[in-house]
Amino acid sequence: MTGTQLALSYSTDLGIEMDDPLQLLLLATSMSSSERLDKKVPRHPNSARFHELLKEAGELHDQKQQDYGRGDDPFANVRSSTEWGVPAWIGAMIRLNDKVRRLQTLATRGKLANEAAIDSMKDIAVYSLIALVLYEQEFKRDTSRSGGCAI
Repeated sequence: MTGTQLALSYSTDLGIEMDDPLQLLLLATSMSSSERLDKKVPRHPNSARFHELLKEAGELHDQKQQDYGRGDDPFANVRSSTEWGVPAWIGAMIRLNDKVRRLQTLATRGKLANEAAIDSMKDIAVYSLIALVLYEQEFKRDTSRSGGCAI
């Protein structure tokens, strides 16, 4: 090209613009998860219900921990699996698996006797998050830098 250069600008969902895609990649991968979350990422309109359910999952946990937790430990009931030699995060996964089995029953039989499928699905979401918290605590990992990679 003589006299004219093609100028490209690269940007991310984080609102960062740079001329060099490699520099942009290096910047994005060097940011911790919390730094990326601090940036306002546009939310897709079809994700509204998803985020509504995330909020409900937190509220469900808060309600249930009043019955199952202790004043100093909202995960006391799940953590009690350690009394049987089972790590707490695995205990949460076992409880989650019970809910999955309930949904498998629904899938094969077409009905459930006691708990609604929606309740089981919400419980699965909460148990998954509890398992993550307990896993992080057990391995004392700094998850703010995990970047979505397995710990």
